[in-house]
Amino acid sequence: MKHKAKLYVAALIALATLGGCDGPSAPTNLSYSERVLTWSEVRSATAYRVLINDENAHDVSEEEFTLPVEYHGELTFKVASLFGEVISEYSAPLFVDAYLTLSYPENVHQDGNILRWNAVNQANGYVVKVGLVENDAEENEFEIVSSSPVQVAVLANGSDDGYVIASPFSSPIWFKVALAIPTNISYSDGILSWTAVEHAASYQITIDDGDALSSSINQINVGFDNVGNINFKVKAISDDERYFDSAFGEANIQIAPLTLSAPTNVRIIEGVLLFDAVDHATSYAIFHETVWLSEVTETQYQIPNVVLSASGTYLQVQALSDIHSDSLLSQKVYLGAIELHNEADLRSMGESGYFVLASDIVLTSAWTSKDFQGVLDGNNHTISGLSITGSHSSN
Repeated sequence: MKHKAKLYVAALIALATLGGCDGPSAPTNLSYSERVLTWSEVRSATAYRVLINDENAHDVSEEEFTLPVEYHGELTFKVASLFGEVISEYSAPLFVDAYLTLSYPENVHQDGNILRWNAVNQANGYVVKVGLVENDAEENEFEIVSSSPVQVAVLANGSDDGYVIASPFSSPIWFKVALAIPTNISYSDGILSWTAVEHAASYQITIDDGDALSSSINQINVGFDNVGNINFKVKAISDDERYFDSAFGEANIQIAPLTLSAPTNVRIIEGVLLFDAVDHATSYAIFHETVWLSEVTETQYQIPNVVLSASGTYLQVQALSDIHSDSLLSQKVYLGAIELHNEADLRSMGESGYFVLASDIVLTSAWTSKDFQGVLDGNNHTISGLSITGSHSSN
């Protein structure tokens, strides 16, 4: 009981300190500016209660109160001091005209052909500026139909009584349109091409929905590895804030297989058959006297001894492909044959043996006939300028 009595006495002393016998003092010097209400400090007050229009109370810990956005128009303010659970009388009323200037709409963005933005509290609708044309919008979205890019901005409308003031326009953004779809997609000799799209920075290409390819111009070398009915898709890519990427243009193109070229420069060096690579070939078939010997993936073949010893016979090579048509057989290369490259080689040829022309030869003087008993393979080459005992031959 003694402790309770002491607390009661302390509370009475505090009340006397605050306001004498009449209790805590009410705040004075109420002032309002730029939606902030202030007043003079009341010594020992622990908080304050702001009463708006005699019905809405708000407690604050400092000597100021920022007016929430829902309050505007003709307002009456009263303020009381709080000391714990004890409240003073309210101050004399302060009558003000409270104006609210709205903030401009945020998060203005494009969603397809709809312009959207965050709703603004207390807005009485919106104005959407499309280019130079202003349009009213009741909700926080607006449909825009445009065939070309246009700048857009939005403001929040104020109230009819003038106490809520319209916001400024938001920062303008580009309302984008899509780039034109690539057209006239065609294929020729390994090159895929299409009509250039205005404002496109690059193009994305897919072949039969495979991995995406990229090109900075309106064509791309896709090579010869696609045969049959091939699906090509091309999309124009934008790096311009005014444009979206296009939709895909599409074409199904029938591509015929190539016929591979016959291997060339076929030769035998130290028991190894060598030849030049053929474009698009995946392997090579080796033939001996038109009989298949082997299939290889490199441009050389180690000739078996049993074949190598068959002097006077010949080998040929055929280029093969998994998707293209195989080549014809190459020129023949003879085993044990001596190659004739020029006129000097031809004139030094003996009266027997195996010889093969390695190039076209033009004779510059009369030919001395000889009793030749060997084999001379023209190998698709010619000898010209041939003159024997005064007669002229161009065989």
